[in-house]
Amino acid sequence: MSDYINSSSTRERTHAAKEADRQAAESSKYVPKVTIENPNRSVPAEIKNRDHSINNTDRSVKVPIFYSTISVASAFIIVTVIFCYYCVTHGPVSSLTKGLFLLLSTGFWGFFMVAFVPPVPQAQSYHDFADRRSLRQLIPSLSFINIPNALDVLSNIPFLIVGLYGLYLLLTPKTIVFLTSFEKFGWIIFFISIAFVCVGSAYYHLRPYNSTLVWDRLPMTVGFSSLVGLLIDERINPILGKALFPFLLAAGFASCAYWYYRDDLRPYILVQFFPMIYIPMLLLISSSVYSHTLCYIYACTLYSLAKLSEVTDKQVFRLTLNTISGHTLKHLLAASGIAIILYMLKVRVIL
Repeated sequence: MSDYINSSSTRERTHAAKEADRQAAESSKYVPKVTIENPNRSVPAEIKNRDHSINNTDRSVKVPIFYSTISVASAFIIVTVIFCYYCVTHGPVSSLTKGLFLLLSTGFWGFFMVAFVPPVPQAQSYHDFADRRSLRQLIPSLSFINIPNALDVLSNIPFLIVGLYGLYLLLTPKTIVFLTSFEKFGWIIFFISIAFVCVGSAYYHLRPYNSTLVWDRLPMTVGFSSLVGLLIDERINPILGKALFPFLLAAGFASCAYWYYRDDLRPYILVQFFPMIYIPMLLLISSSVYSHTLCYIYACTLYSLAKLSEVTDKQVFRLTLNTISGHTLKHLLAASGIAIILYMLKVRVIL
């Protein structure tokens, strides 16, 4: 008898709870909780409509932010194009104007990357290269030498050759012409970094992890930063180039450190792609006292192809019937671009 009374009271309490939920849903925006007694209870239609409108509101807030970001970037690109066109069609522009525009544009893109671009972590799939063959697999007669990822490791040797040969030419008197001693110092830094690209990249490809990748990227950022400083010295203002040179090198180091400790590639992306954007722009808006300056464009083109090969690593490997991967091709193309710059230094003359 007591069991019957208890079950009856339980059913009455459950019915009362359901009735209270129904009344609360009709009179307010209260979302009823699904009880254990009836987990399949449906949510009222008005609650569903309200949640749908909230989701649409969230999307409508994100869409203007996206379009405003694109609009800001597009507007600045248009301003940059107009400035370059004005410099080309209306004769020379003062070095102060060009320097200020360069600094403002650099500051803008730095602010843009921080304010509008979300953090870009290093994808671990980046370390999954297409060609993992060791030297033993490529050349069985050299089975006593174990070099994993052999082609990705050995394809860095051209960086060492170009870097050391560049240092040899720079340290040989009267081989390369310079207007100032600072130019010679800057190019020495550049080719030292290129030689260390071989060491850092080979070390990384022997054990491809984030902890070794930093030694691959560090000398590259030094090379990019020093090249930008040299171009500012050559084409805008020697005083400005000399003043910015240490800060550019520090920015390169900082971009690698920030990525390594914060797992955010935004500063490194800015440092890496900055030269490919501004070298053509500097060639358009300013003149040089040296000949063969189109070699910069050829070098940037080869480096762009190198980055494309890096992105299509596995596709290139399949396309070449598993002969050479895109990452190996990237090393060869990038080293060829540096070789073109070295050729320019060797043959150029003062105009």
